[in-house]
Amino acid sequence: MITITRNQALQLRAVFRRCGIKPKLALPEQRPRFIADSNGLRIRARVTDVAVEYHLPGELPSEEVSLPLDL
Repeated sequence: MITITRNQALQLRAVFRRCGIKPKLALPEQRPRFIADSNGLRIRARVTDVAVEYHLPGELPSEEVSLPLDL
């Protein structure tokens, strides 16, 4: 299971806002993807002309999930 802290979630929300990624405007294919693997956790999001990736180093079991922005 992929887990992040409340503080990390708040930081991600702030980054998404600065990039213009807004929950009410996001299409399903623009949902953030949480990708865990042996290199750590990568959180990726994009809109029309902006993409952002956040990387938390570490070793995690392989898993990938996409969640709505308003979560």
